[in-house]
Amino acid sequence: MDYPNTREIHRQKRDLSRYRQRGNSLRFLRFWFPVFIYCGIIFGVSAIPSVKLPLALPHLDKFVHAVEYALLAGLLARAVINTNKQAWFPLVWAIAVFFVAFYGLTDEFHQSFVSGRSSDLDDWMADVVGGIIGATLYLLMKIRNPKF
Repeated sequence: MDYPNTREIHRQKRDLSRYRQRGNSLRFLRFWFPVFIYCGIIFGVSAIPSVKLPLALPHLDKFVHAVEYALLAGLLARAVINTNKQAWFPLVWAIAVFFVAFYGLTDEFHQSFVSGRSSDLDDWMADVVGGIIGATLYLLMKIRNPKF
């Protein structure tokens, strides 16, 4: 019987390890890159002076804040779950909501330095409500369809 030598076995293990590391890096980028890009978009839009919404519906800006941060929470929950297979859903929900609350707070602080913009507690609360809705909806969809 012909057994592979020890060097060959170690070389195969090393090659497999490199393959797994590359796969983990690509997986990380696949799920976290959209989160980073979206945070950058939020920051960029917040830096625009005097943003006026086209329609003058009451509280439309609060709705926009909620939708904006619901999407961020959904992206964040997706990234956490798909890069950590043993993720516990209540913890993922808490991470997404707390991150959104913190990012919304820093966004409001950032807006206080932009001319024509102001920091508003009601906007921050809309961000948090949106984060709660976004994280909850994503996790419910993930429960119904694990491949989502």
